[in-house]
Amino acid sequence: MALPIETYLNGISAFCVLLTGFYFGIRFIIHYNSLKKSLLPLIAGLGIGLAIFYLGPSTAFFYLLFTGENISYILYGFLSYFTLPLTLILAMYLGFDIFKPSWKKGVMIFFSIFAIIWWVSFLFLRDYVFEASDSIGVGDLMDISYVLPIGLPMVAIAILSAMFLLGGGFLSIARKIEDKTKRKKSLFLALGWVLFAIAGILDTFLAPSLIALARLTMLIGYLLIFSGFTPVYNKED
Repeated sequence: MALPIETYLNGISAFCVLLTGFYFGIRFIIHYNSLKKSLLPLIAGLGIGLAIFYLGPSTAFFYLLFTGENISYILYGFLSYFTLPLTLILAMYLGFDIFKPSWKKGVMIFFSIFAIIWWVSFLFLRDYVFEASDSIGVGDLMDISYVLPIGLPMVAIAILSAMFLLGGGFLSIARKIEDKTKRKKSLFLALGWVLFAIAGILDTFLAPSLIALARLTMLIGYLLIFSGFTPVYNKED
């Protein structure tokens, strides 16, 4: 089926981000098998979790391409965002384990409560979490909008946590590190999480014709995050 150019840009850019996340997730599993570093399975899970954010638009794109129809907005929401709290918990655990271990327990409790509210809302209060975007025309890709009183504030918490807690945390530790390689990796992580947050904001508010810009921003953010988490091989490894 012939689709509008913005639909191709939207779908292909989402699929590229999806593949990037899965690639790095698998790569970190391979790293773990050779290095046996305890955090690598969690980083692999984070990579896969970040990839899943784009499972909805990728599935919708190929379904639309081959059938001419969109998937339901409910399926789109579940494919992309049902696992959001788990990915956020992994990110926070890894971040605070590195730059503020003494806060890790409290942060885990907070985001565990966040996860319970999110999942209960997704299952039983879905109309207060998200709805189908009202700008979907013929040939356009399915999209959803987060709504008040639950969805929009909780997504805002997730995005701002990534920007200020993770981005700010890794920037803070980068200023204290003397080792150039570790400082560079901390800066990559700081910038990566800030770009992740910016891309999340853009993805929420940009028109479909410009959504590929948000995906490009997210892709750069992912590459920086994964580069920052990639272990350095020492001679003894």
